[in-house]
Amino acid sequence: MPSAPAPSPTEIEVGCIRELSREGRYAEALGAAEALAVAAPQSREALYLVAANQRCLNRALEALDTLQLLEARHPSYRSAAIAM
Repeated sequence: MPSAPAPSPTEIEVGCIRELSREGRYAEALGAAEALAVAAPQSREALYLVAANQRCLNRALEALDTLQLLEARHPSYRSAAIAM
């Protein structure tokens, strides 16, 4: 059985940001997610993590704006998230 491919640098960074969020380190997670969203603009997860951490920091209007950007850039992401 072939082994799974090694995670990409973006996937590794997403994992680190998720861990910061789990630890309640929302400001750090937000900064890292914003940097990742610039470095990897194709990453749906980066934008989602920006929005999630904005929400955790009580920045709801910014989080909604980020979610609108996410939906505009990745229209299929919303339907995939709803199906989960």
